[in-house]
Amino acid sequence: MATALALVAVGCGHAPEGPAGLDGVYRLTTNADELARIDAPGESAGNRGTWTLVLDRARFAFTRDSDRACTWAYGALELGRGNAMDWTVIDGGATPPGAAANQPKDRYGFHWSRYRDVLTLSAAKDRPAGYFAVKPWRRVADTPTAKDLSRRCPPPAGALEPTGAERAVRSPAPDVTIALSGDLVSTRPTTWAGRVASKQLGPGRLAIEGEIEFSPSAPRTRLTFTARFSEGELRGCSIIAILRRPHGRYLWDTSGGQITGTSPELREYLGLPVGTRGVTKITHLHRVSTRLESVPAAEREGGAPSRDLC
Repeated sequence: MATALALVAVGCGHAPEGPAGLDGVYRLTTNADELARIDAPGESAGNRGTWTLVLDRARFAFTRDSDRACTWAYGALELGRGNAMDWTVIDGGATPPGAAANQPKDRYGFHWSRYRDVLTLSAAKDRPAGYFAVKPWRRVADTPTAKDLSRRCPPPAGALEPTGAERAVRSPAPDVTIALSGDLVSTRPTTWAGRVASKQLGPGRLAIEGEIEFSPSAPRTRLTFTARFSEGELRGCSIIAILRRPHGRYLWDTSGGQITGTSPELREYLGLPVGTRGVTKITHLHRVSTRLESVPAAEREGGAPSRDLC
């Protein structure tokens, strides 16, 4: 008999709240002379332009728009004691693609202060602050929304929405694994679904939600997934790149993923790092043969799940 599903750490829940009044939309404009004064590896005067930053509880996203390029990134935000703030980039990109300045797992650390509509970020000890601390940010909207980011190169849809990774921090036992595979078909523009089989949990159904683009530029996107079995439900997220390969194939290749919510009966899987891979033939772009499986314990960073994978 199917088990009633009362999810643990469901991804659609709210992330921890930040200090009152910190969330919002901020903006600044930098020039080449200002950026040239930054003493930080990887930063350059080419990153000038208009920056828009959105802070929304445990998430952040930003875009930079200039005459040369438009770049974007988003990630997990953590507030420490006092006025400490840490960012971990989950994903980034640009138009054109080669202009991207941020990569997954880039980390920044700040001390922050806000007076009226001005947010000032300064470098924290032993943590880079990059171009984000070059000058104060001015608050342009009280309500955080991705709609205020550049329309020329917006982050993926849902970049500011908590996935559950913010709270999926229990480290699974080293012997906990999951693997499931099957063929999914596109049922709606952003939905892929179908039957799968798992050695651990038996037959089930898998649904993947997100923007999938088959393009030579190998775009990355954030997907969320729901796997339902007779014992219960697993929910999670993953960052996917769609790669064109010879012999008429596109490969779905993951760069990070995690089980962020489970039904009570499957709570042992909560926080488990997973990867999602698949193959789509160019003659059948509505179908993917996919496999979702846990990352081996030996490959996990520190043996514990990360809270900022997707």
